[in-house]
Amino acid sequence: MTEEQIKIALDDLRIIFGEALNGHSLEIDFSWDISDKTISEIGGRLIEDYVLTALPKHLENQNINITGTIESCTIPSSQRSMEDISFVWSSKDIKGKLLLLVDVKGHNETKKGSRPNLASIRKCLELYSDENRVNEEVIIFFCRYIPIIVREDDKTKINYEILPDSFTESGIFLLRCLSENNLDPADIGSGGQILFARENDIVVVERTREEFVEYLYSLIDYLDELKAKKRKDNGRK
Repeated sequence: MTEEQIKIALDDLRIIFGEALNGHSLEIDFSWDISDKTISEIGGRLIEDYVLTALPKHLENQNINITGTIESCTIPSSQRSMEDISFVWSSKDIKGKLLLLVDVKGHNETKKGSRPNLASIRKCLELYSDENRVNEEVIIFFCRYIPIIVREDDKTKINYEILPDSFTESGIFLLRCLSENNLDPADIGSGGQILFARENDIVVVERTREEFVEYLYSLIDYLDELKAKKRKDNGRK
């Protein structure tokens, strides 16, 4: 697949997600006065669950005007998968198929600096350096929302409103094309993790698979140097 063909697939996803979710909101009633901290913590997970319920239903019930075709939609059973939902995309004008691995990130627009986990550096390297997986792409769906809270008689009603910016080029994009300013390496787990930095200022750049692999190796080098420095500093104590 060429970069231009991948862009067509991304545009199709933006249409599908927008039709299924744009202007929608998630309403929840609680029988107690729920804290602001809890509202913030559960919002992302509730939005993600709502997205994974709404998208398959939309694909089943609607005739969608897109360039290509969504042949299948799958929600993985394993929590270790890189994606929350995947789509097999094809087009009559293009040879081959794309496997679009979508990672859903719910983001409360009233908060800053959450730095959610994006992906395992090791898993990214396995995917993007494998010649047999060149038609697989990890896509971030950055689902922006605002919680509207009504408290009355010791009860709480929350309306999680999904925002239109979620369906733009800075809402649905290739992981490998997220700018370095938005990618922070962290010494977490086996081989390190990539965290989503400065998520209120997203910049999407042009970056090939090969360039992304080089960048991933630079993150590994950085983390190795960081760990070596920590060991040296601990040895002095």
